[in-house]
Amino acid sequence: MVGAVNLDSVLRVIALPREGETVLATSSQRVGGGKAANQALAIARAGCPVRLWAAVGDDDAAGIALAGLADDGVDLSLVLRTTAVGTGIAIVCVADDGRNLIVVDAAANAMLTPPPANVVEESAAVVVSLEAPVPAVRGALELGRSLGRLTAMNASPYVPELTELVTLADVLIVNQGEAEALGFPDARSGAIALRATVVVTRGAQGAECSDGAQTWTVVAPVVDTVDTVGAGDAFLGAFVAAVVDGQDLATGLRYAVAAGSLAVQRQGARTSPRRAEIVALAGTLTALSR
Repeated sequence: MVGAVNLDSVLRVIALPREGETVLATSSQRVGGGKAANQALAIARAGCPVRLWAAVGDDDAAGIALAGLADDGVDLSLVLRTTAVGTGIAIVCVADDGRNLIVVDAAANAMLTPPPANVVEESAAVVVSLEAPVPAVRGALELGRSLGRLTAMNASPYVPELTELVTLADVLIVNQGEAEALGFPDARSGAIALRATVVVTRGAQGAECSDGAQTWTVVAPVVDTVDTVGAGDAFLGAFVAAVVDGQDLATGLRYAVAAGSLAVQRQGARTSPRRAEIVALAGTLTALSR
């Protein structure tokens, strides 16, 4: 897993502020975050071994940002520490209706470089998100491709180089807005254009997945949403873990929707469910094929 580790300052608010508006938080806390760290945790909890390639500062924030990951099976031996800058931080506002807005200061994350070839060679897959510097993401994907490893990318947050980077991914996971920004309205058109497996998430409506020849749709169960911050990371973790485990795409999509649905019922960015929970809920979901 290649990408960012952050210290999240999470502010709970009744409603998200409008432009120019100041609102009072009802509570606040500091917790670990960053897409790569959250997704690595999600992959590990879904039952797949994972190593994290990331950068943090040599500061107290790093301890909070990395807390608990190793306990859940994330290998942190590759995490780089720098004294030049501090650990990345994110300000996260979460409203009572579950919606959120996030501002990130990359800090140490901006210093991340591509992983060395031996690290990629020892791995079954390379998974990236876009909070990391583009050269690090590009280098990781290119190494994965050259060594015949599965390459998977979560195309968030948007970067100008996105249209170039998506061509290096065997598996692309995007939300509906990101898919439209890339020029395809659904998973099938994206899969055909990119010659890859494309997954498009649609929030409470579920998700669809296509390899170009076949497309599957899974409708999300109706749940009480508490916090949507960690849903996408839980989704990716369950899907990647299933694919690496050799499960078919329909099963991977059911697992992913189940994981996302469980995550939104809990508060925080690192609320990814464990494999037993995922499998149990996924067993109640149907992947419709067309």
